[in-house]
Amino acid sequence: MSEKKRIYLDNAATTPVVPEVVKAMEPFWNQNLGNPSSLHEDGRKARVAVEESRRTIAKLLNVKPSEIFFTSGGTEAANTVITGGFLEIGWKSIIITATEHKCVIKPAQRLAKHNVSVITVSVDRTGKVKLQELETAIKQAERPTLLATIHGNNEIGTINPLDDIATIVKQYKDVYWLVDMVQTIGHINVDLSKWDIDFAFASAHKFHGPKGCGFLFMREGLPPMPLIMGGTQERNMRAGTENVPGIVGTATALKWMIDNLDKHYNHIANLKSIFIKGLKEISPEIVINGSEGEDSLPTIVNVRFPQIRDPLLLQMSLDIEGISASVGSACASGTVEFSHVLKEIGAPSNEASIRFSFSPFNTESEIKTTITIIKNTLKRL
Repeated sequence: MSEKKRIYLDNAATTPVVPEVVKAMEPFWNQNLGNPSSLHEDGRKARVAVEESRRTIAKLLNVKPSEIFFTSGGTEAANTVITGGFLEIGWKSIIITATEHKCVIKPAQRLAKHNVSVITVSVDRTGKVKLQELETAIKQAERPTLLATIHGNNEIGTINPLDDIATIVKQYKDVYWLVDMVQTIGHINVDLSKWDIDFAFASAHKFHGPKGCGFLFMREGLPPMPLIMGGTQERNMRAGTENVPGIVGTATALKWMIDNLDKHYNHIANLKSIFIKGLKEISPEIVINGSEGEDSLPTIVNVRFPQIRDPLLLQMSLDIEGISASVGSACASGTVEFSHVLKEIGAPSNEASIRFSFSPFNTESEIKTTITIIKNTLKRL
């Protein structure tokens, strides 16, 4: 008896690595194995690979290669800016939105113990930052100030209006802007030169690259602010031997995504439309958390099922039927704590919410099958 094929709808947690990326990485595991800091030929080959990858990413995002620093992922990049920036620049205030990822919230809260004022700006019911409240916070914050805003929310997919935020930020001096682009880079058009952003970060495994590698964009002219110290790698921004296969895989994956961006976007947006329509046909009581419009990512749909009280029960029931989906963020889905993002947009804590997230590899057939499974599961629970 053949095993039932699973349907993977947890791409906001991590994505499958595409064959092109595996092929690009493979030589750096056992052939071109040099340390990029070594001066011999093997080391030089590794260094060339790292710098070519840096140039590829910079070109794709319309910035300078010197503004790209490789990290282990988004969490390390965020902590580098928040904690490393505190040590080198000396944040007096940190402004965050209420729906930031925990990799921003927790290091900010830690610095509150060191006399840094942490100001949290609320969001509307779709998850978008309240701009007037944001500007008031910037006006009142002691300088230098770090402002952290998420671009596309990892739980509900709502996209914050960077154009509007940029208009506010550029009016004030000594305000440094950090943007979490983990769910947007590679999935929608991103031009890092457009918004006068000081810092932004991404993780390769969110756009079909390898786990354990990502990058930080840091505007030229800012001082090094290392979180990990030791050697002089990454121009004194991150000590430790570079993850050469991961770096090559990151650049290859991002190029693959951006080269196919329009095709991927249209395909995934169509899947999302079919999915939401199917859910509403199951029951008019089903609610989409966040926004359904163009101000949301096509890749993420967070669904509230008012008739179900236990989200873990629903998730496990879908899992048994071969559907991989998440309760909230993958970084917290092993817990039963109610999502801070859903709390901030007013979703009831006693109604189950599940995040479904799509990739270019999902099909219409999979989405229709998922809708049928959800319908039958709700009847049983």
